[in-house]
Amino acid sequence: MPFHPLQLKDSFSLLYAEKNRIPFILFSGIYCFLFLYIFSPHNMSTWYESDIMGPAWVLLIFSISAMLALVLSRFILAVIFKDQNLTNGQYFLWFFGEVLLVTAVVNTSNVLMHNYLHFSFQEYADTLRYAFLLLVQVYGIGLLWFYTREKSLELENLEKSIQATPQKTAMLVLKDEQEKAVMTIDPENLLMIKAEDNYVQVSYITGNDLKKELIRNSIKKIAPQVASFGF
Repeated sequence: MPFHPLQLKDSFSLLYAEKNRIPFILFSGIYCFLFLYIFSPHNMSTWYESDIMGPAWVLLIFSISAMLALVLSRFILAVIFKDQNLTNGQYFLWFFGEVLLVTAVVNTSNVLMHNYLHFSFQEYADTLRYAFLLLVQVYGIGLLWFYTREKSLELENLEKSIQATPQKTAMLVLKDEQEKAVMTIDPENLLMIKAEDNYVQVSYITGNDLKKELIRNSIKKIAPQVASFGF
């Protein structure tokens, strides 16, 4: 489906929603650590083998730093957009802002932990490249996760709503001796059917009134018509 500029103004709430903020931040930290330590892109886990703390602790500190940056970002987000939903355009810009913030915090942690590193634009740019590629994955998986959960809840609520909706009772159609339908009535309003010579008398309620109608037929022929309704 082609993209339309007006879609940028559509409401966006999945990752911004208050109920999703903490799960998203926790997921981001756990995913970042496991990805960096287990998959070790560019052999990253070997970069810190000579560190006193070891690669696991260094990468864990990076992940915690990223989580703290997201906590700070989401706190600011909640203050600025309190009781409002972000648009797609606003969240798109906020994503890049969070990438820059996460990069700054992680880069600061990295430089403070290693005395052979210095604050520089090149060091920041290198960290930004890795942070962007990693956060794109985190956001993509997070969106898929929350979207799937949201749709599952909507489907569950729809099923409950359908089950809770009272089903319309089938109408009872009474026929005469020529098998011609002469009367349609809600079976819940039917009180009694009584034989009257060559007729049957149908007693039923309509509104607050009791009414009686004669139908040219016999009880024997009428019985099968009402049997399926519990009479």
